[in-house]
Amino acid sequence: GASSASVRYARSVPYRTRPLMELAASSIVGESRTVNEDAWGADVNVGIAVVADGCGGTASGSWASKLAVANVLEHGRGAAGGRDSLALAIERVNAEIFAQAASERQKRGSATTIAALRVEETTIAIAWVGDCRVYEYSTGHPDVTARRDAHGGLFERRTTDHTLANDPNYAALEESDGGILLRVVGVSSSVSIDLHYQPRRADSLYLIASDGLTTQLSDADIHRIVADQTLSLQARCDALAAAADRVHGADNVTVMLVRPI
Repeated sequence: GASSASVRYARSVPYRTRPLMELAASSIVGESRTVNEDAWGADVNVGIAVVADGCGGTASGSWASKLAVANVLEHGRGAAGGRDSLALAIERVNAEIFAQAASERQKRGSATTIAALRVEETTIAIAWVGDCRVYEYSTGHPDVTARRDAHGGLFERRTTDHTLANDPNYAALEESDGGILLRVVGVSSSVSIDLHYQPRRADSLYLIASDGLTTQLSDADIHRIVADQTLSLQARCDALAAAADRVHGADNVTVMLVRPI
């Protein structure tokens, strides 16, 4: 079996001394896989967290996802934040993967899905392409009419998968076709990026995950583990990855939990 990654903190930037978030992560190969094509990274001082899931073959997929994460963090450190800064970073990543795949034979067909979150002083920004997801678990959500769990929390998905299953033009699908990706980073000179902005709320916890988690565990099972406040963030990440792997072991699984502070 594969082992999970430990928590890691990216390097600090000189203009901020107080971290914007705490985080934990776990990334496993999966029982039936030999290479982990997922990648993740974060900078707690800039407030950016990213998960990417490579595709296009094991070598090229792994390269694309690692490049995407590294470049989003690099571009994010150089940006002042604000609206669309994550989208601009992903656009630059798309251009770089596309250019390298066009010029280097072994990288042809390389692509990746991606989900990135940026914590700012009053706002949470989320950008994504493909089927990596972001969820929010909040015990401080202002909607008093919403149905809450036993801990008083709401668990809500903040992204929509760019797959055939969510395309209204493909309503009469075979179930097995529903996961086909409609958007990925790196296969074209341009890419359409979805963005979500919301107020930064007290007591919110964000889950960023590759589809290896969400295709093997139901939202209800994911919610149960994320909401377990008897576990540390790292223990919750490890539990999510292990639970997904026990179901089928069919894919790489990467999860990050991000708590703004």
